Amino acid sequence: MTSWKLLAKYIFDQPDRREKEKVEKWIHKNPRNEMLLKDLIHLKKMKNQNHQIDTDAAWNNLKSRINQDSEISDKGQETISLIPKRILKYAAIILILFGIGSLAMFSYEKIFNSNELISEQNSHQMENKKVTFPDGSIAHLNNSTLVNYPNKFRKTNRLINIKGEAFFDVKSNPSKPFIIKAKKARIEVLGTSFNVRTNKNDNVEVYVKSGKVKLSQVNNEQNYLIIEPGYIGVIAQDEIKKMKNDNQNYLSWVTKELYFKDTHLQEVAQTLEKTYNVKITIEESINSDSLSLTSTFDDESIHYILNVISRTFGIQVIQKNDKEYLLTN
Repeated sequence: MTSWKLLAKYIFDQPDRREKEKVEKWIHKNPRNEMLLKDLIHLKKMKNQNHQIDTDAAWNNLKSRINQDSEISDKGQETISLIPKRILKYAAIILILFGIGSLAMFSYEKIFNSNELISEQNSHQMENKKVTFPDGSIAHLNNSTLVNYPNKFRKTNRLINIKGEAFFDVKSNPSKPFIIKAKKARIEVLGTSFNVRTNKNDNVEVYVKSGKVKLSQVNNEQNYLIIEPGYIGVIAQDEIKKMKNDNQNYLSWVTKELYFKDTHLQEVAQTLEKTYNVKITIEESINSDSLSLTSTFDDESIHYILNVISRTFGIQVIQKNDKEYLLTN
């Protein structure tokens, strides 16, 4: 991990060329590093604009990023108990520069008695990962998805952070709302099932399967929408909107249930790619617009489905490796 002193220098626009190159190399090494930097720059911007900063949330978010950066194992799962003092020291330096140093120094002493922070990541390429939270709520993590949460929730809420895509089934507890921070979005529920998806453009989608979800902006909780079952809430470019979901296969990556009715082969391939995390190439010699599939599949393997497509359209399926397939004549 790059030095916290150097990172602070980079954020305040003071590094020389070599220092800047070193930090930028560190940023591109891991998506979590880029997330951490964005969080710190955002805090600086808020401070410069004299915005009211939720210091507890700022510190908890920073602490979780530190843990993700330094403690996640190759297997993608690790329980974190203590943060090295030298890391906290440098983190405190940054917070002091933001003008919230008293919080940093207080937290520096306090963290060693706080709850353990757990970070989990789905690093599998072909399957989803199930995570059970301390309250019994469940999340299914899609590929390359990261969540972090305490091993014991607070008395007032159940707060987690997420990057990527996950389907949640939340235990009802009216006195203790389940809150998800996902980039610009704040998602609050009492008990429901819903899907959260973030992307590289910092956009966030929330699809509600059951119950209701309150979707708001992290920095403006007064601007919110209530998302009902069957609807998708979207935060993009500081705008919140909702729309009716007309994609029956929106949750196929979780359920492995697929519905196709006169669906062009190209669209079928795109749905299968997302559902099974594979790459499907259709050779140019195949007129995919003239081939439409009507079929349903319930928890079938990708090999079975491609075999059905092969027999239905009289085309050949060539498996190039575990994740790549070619459809050809």
